[in-house]
Amino acid sequence: MPPRVVVEEPQTKSLMVLILRTLLEGNLKNPRTARKLEHMKGTVAVTAGSMKATLTFAGDEVRVDQGADPAADAQVIGSLGAFVKLGSRSQLVRPVLNRSVRFKGNWKLLLKLMPILRVPRGAGK
Repeated sequence: MPPRVVVEEPQTKSLMVLILRTLLEGNLKNPRTARKLEHMKGTVAVTAGSMKATLTFAGDEVRVDQGADPAADAQVIGSLGAFVKLGSRSQLVRPVLNRSVRFKGNWKLLLKLMPILRVPRGAGK
């Protein structure tokens, strides 16, 4: 069974939280991607422009909360436009190389996160 994505009171959350929830739920339908998350533990603060969220990985669930936890194990910081490119399969590397998206903290956790936050193949068609 894939890990659960938990967002408490989604009707009160920012667009960033809802986007992350949708990406996670879509990608976790793939058994290979879901297996990568099974043993993941830690927190990642995500800041895209003025929108902020924190992902908390705890094995069988991923919590998506409003706001960026300053004590997170890792951080991903950039503009909203850079995040759109980061989620794209065709332009994944560009925002990293031109430093429009910055990564801080636990690199092992960040590397595991990348395939989980990609836009799933065929999305939007």
